[in-house]
Amino acid sequence: RSRLSAIIPGMATPPVRTLVIDDEPLAREHLRALLSSRDDITVIGECGDGASAIARIRADAPELVLLDVQMPEGGGFDVVRGVGVDRMPAVIFVTAYDQHALAAFEVHAVDYLLKPVNRARFAKAIERVVRLLRPAAETPMAASARPAAALAARPWSARSCATSCRRASCSPISTRSCASIILKAAATTSTRR
Repeated sequence: RSRLSAIIPGMATPPVRTLVIDDEPLAREHLRALLSSRDDITVIGECGDGASAIARIRADAPELVLLDVQMPEGGGFDVVRGVGVDRMPAVIFVTAYDQHALAAFEVHAVDYLLKPVNRARFAKAIERVVRLLRPAAETPMAASARPAAALAARPWSARSCATSCRRASCSPISTRSCASIILKAAATTSTRR
């Protein structure tokens, strides 16, 4: 939640600033169309290659990037390396190649979607990012998952996350993501008892 919305009741939470990065203009247009009906996301721009994506991320500081894996002048993983894993915004990889999924999560991707993008699957991925970045924001899916969202918003350190999921290091986004997975598993275990 923004500081102002915490101070001024009823003020809307600002939308998640999103950058769409894909070398195919039709793919970028499709992703923008999927996002156009959402009030919790604002598209701040597009890039068609890795080099311009790195520059744009550094200049505009988006909170979320929808990132293709294979592009000219540097693919998605080159973009992550160019910006730096620890300085990257939340990332949802959107690609036609399933063989890069493990590598995507190793660089702390929030999700990995295959083209052609399934509308429902895309919506779930965006909901996850919004809940991570705006834990107090009320989204349609968040209304039905309030307890999980509240638990995921707890302050977790990278160290506690690493001891639970065995990652060598976690970014703030992946730490919250790991924490929510750990908490959901714990809740499932406790309800079975």
